[in-house]
Amino acid sequence: ADAAHGFIENTELRGIFGRGKPEVTIKHEQDGTYYRSRIDWLTDDNKIILDLKTTDGPAKPESFIRGPLRGLHYDMKAEFYKWMVACQFDTAPSFYWFVQETEAPYCCSLIGMAPSMVELGQRKLAIADGLWKKCMAERKWPAYGLEIAYAESEPWQETTLLQRELEELPQ
Repeated sequence: ADAAHGFIENTELRGIFGRGKPEVTIKHEQDGTYYRSRIDWLTDDNKIILDLKTTDGPAKPESFIRGPLRGLHYDMKAEFYKWMVACQFDTAPSFYWFVQETEAPYCCSLIGMAPSMVELGQRKLAIADGLWKKCMAERKWPAYGLEIAYAESEPWQETTLLQRELEELPQ
């Protein structure tokens, strides 16, 4: 917590932990569809959403952007949270990820979205919302199939193992 507070106090978001609340739950109903979100940190004026992410890897922005942000569709989640705050409080909040390493020295970074990533998140959210409404209306939920899926090795895995085997050969 000390590393997080020390980091934040040296950024443009300084003081944010003194003017907001943690774990804010927002519920919203629109045209018979119910939505719910739980926001890690929302400022008292509802203008900034801070989403805490911890990592056992580096908290470098490039690592977070290439990994979880894209892989876990955090851009869509950010746009969903912004939409929920906008519906509840009639404001257009900014959204930032606060990424912190779980090992000392607990390095941190702040990450926002460029307009191109915002647009991508909004488009993903529109698709997800449409699918949710369709599933709710039809009471059918898509799945991944009933067959057993078999994992194949990737070429890079084969190469890595071959290199290791060659290194282990007696000289």
